[in-house]
Amino acid sequence: SGRAPHGQAVLPEKSTVEPWQDLEQPTDAEEEPESGEGCINWPRISDTWTTFLAMTSAWCVIFGTRWIIALSGLVGQDETVLAVALAFTLSVCCFCSIWILDKLHDSSPHDDGVQEVVRILVEQVGIIIGFGWERCFEGAVFAISAGTSAPEAWKAVLCVTCVVVVAPAWRIYLVPMEVMDGWRFGFLPHHVTKHANGLKSCDVSRQHYVEVLNQLMQVHVEAEEERL
Repeated sequence: SGRAPHGQAVLPEKSTVEPWQDLEQPTDAEEEPESGEGCINWPRISDTWTTFLAMTSAWCVIFGTRWIIALSGLVGQDETVLAVALAFTLSVCCFCSIWILDKLHDSSPHDDGVQEVVRILVEQVGIIIGFGWERCFEGAVFAISAGTSAPEAWKAVLCVTCVVVVAPAWRIYLVPMEVMDGWRFGFLPHHVTKHANGLKSCDVSRQHYVEVLNQLMQVHVEAEEERL
């Protein structure tokens, strides 16, 4: 292959495989050794117990908030309106909680215990928001289908419609950000390399990318120094 003109970067050829699809496939050198018979995997037990408690507390928060809203009399006796009020209330409270947890996370960057607790709590808050809106959509589907001549058929149609609308957005935007840790920096590396050649030297976006690259290189150097 020939050399690229001076001042232009050469990007690798585009692959048909998504960058995040091979992340969970360890090589032979990275395979974990098999545990002996009778060995108890305490980290896995701890993670399972933590997940169980998070799910339990999330359901308690959801039903507790639902009872408070229902007893207040602000939304009447309509189950659909109650579900919408529950979803909005949980969303506002959870977003405020995430903001507080984020401040706590930033105030203790070197405390591994605090970092782990904040991570678990944020995951629990995400479960609460997801369950709250799930009940809202469930109530909306039931209310719409109840006024039709074939409620069960319309329930199926509405459920399929929700999946068709939500699943592609989840697959395209949320999965890469989670698997490739794009949420840490606000962008995905392969998106940057894909559009890098189209940036002009005077483009503000290019200057921004250069600043981000310099910051990431500094983080890498500091991590290597700590490791050594």
